[in-house]
Amino acid sequence: MAHLVVDFYSDTLGMETRMHVLLPECLTEGKAKTLYLLHGMSDDEGTWMRRTSIDRYADEHGLAVVMPDGGLGWYTDMYRGLAWFRFISEELPALCRRFFPILSDKREDTWIGGNSMGGYGALKCGLRAPQTFRLRDLYDAHKKAEQAGENLKKRYPDLLLCGTHDGYFQADGPVVDQIRAARADVVFVCLGAPKQERWMAQYGPETGAHLMVGLGGVLDVYAGHVKRAPEIWQKLGLEWCYRLLHQPSRLGRMAKLPLFLLEAAREKGKRGKP
Repeated sequence: MAHLVVDFYSDTLGMETRMHVLLPECLTEGKAKTLYLLHGMSDDEGTWMRRTSIDRYADEHGLAVVMPDGGLGWYTDMYRGLAWFRFISEELPALCRRFFPILSDKREDTWIGGNSMGGYGALKCGLRAPQTFRLRDLYDAHKKAEQAGENLKKRYPDLLLCGTHDGYFQADGPVVDQIRAARADVVFVCLGAPKQERWMAQYGPETGAHLMVGLGGVLDVYAGHVKRAPEIWQKLGLEWCYRLLHQPSRLGRMAKLPLFLLEAAREKGKRGKP
């Protein structure tokens, strides 16, 4: 995915503002479907990138994501203030399609979602601007984690599930305290790379867990949202190829793997020298 931070002038707001944009590196056909993702009251336009795995999910589905600054206006046109609703529902989509011609201008390819205050804004835009947006909520991450846990318990009846937590937390301390209080032996961390690796390195020892495991798309498999490759593909070590065939938008990420192998071989060669 290409990640852009765009500063621009809004005629509707009458001021400079900012948005984060994720664009797919490879489109198999047509133009990119787009999700406009609104932040909560205590957040800003960069929170989704800092605190969630939105880049990984967008990459897996070949989806463009626009994360604008919504201020503290509740995405509403204020009587004595800024016209946030008009900015989000009218000006922003038009600007984005002009800035990035790969974005589809079809209503069926344009979603809006959000969290907290952003959820309210998304609902409002979806209901009041249905000619522009399809409505999509993004507050089910916790449900996905719970579903994955329940499915694992069915598969391993002796498994004791200590708890789950979504990835939208603002403070790390309470999450660490929750894990330590639960006395968990194994913790799955699904924040997207490299965020989850950094989080495990920094906070893993404080949790008291014996094993920290960073997960990617495996969480979707555990939750039952995505099916694994057939067993024969797994045995042949070609599960990556099966996934690429079904998600060609991952081509850009997959193409970087040979570079990693070359770097690993180069490092091994250095260590082998006296």
